[in-house]
Amino acid sequence: MTAVYVVATFNVKPNHQEAGRTLIEGFVAPSLEQRGCLFYDLYQCADDPCELVIVDGWASPEDLDGHANSSHVQETVSKLAPLLDKPAQVKVYRKLL
Repeated sequence: MTAVYVVATFNVKPNHQEAGRTLIEGFVAPSLEQRGCLFYDLYQCADDPCELVIVDGWASPEDLDGHANSSHVQETVSKLAPLLDKPAQVKVYRKLL
């Protein structure tokens, strides 16, 4: 199996910065407990506090699918969507070297 890595970028509306960050932080703990989670890190842009990025790794594409379809992700995404300036950008990567 090939591990996969995700970079998810969230641009929270300035007037919802605290609530958006709290929701995004809520992804971390349950995700770390999921099967195949290698790491799950949250970052805030040094130049723009409204931009938050999650970088996570999964042992297999199937593990990532399980994460993406889990109830905590689905529920948080639905609550978070109205707080974002634009839809979240999620990209999946495979390590080359």
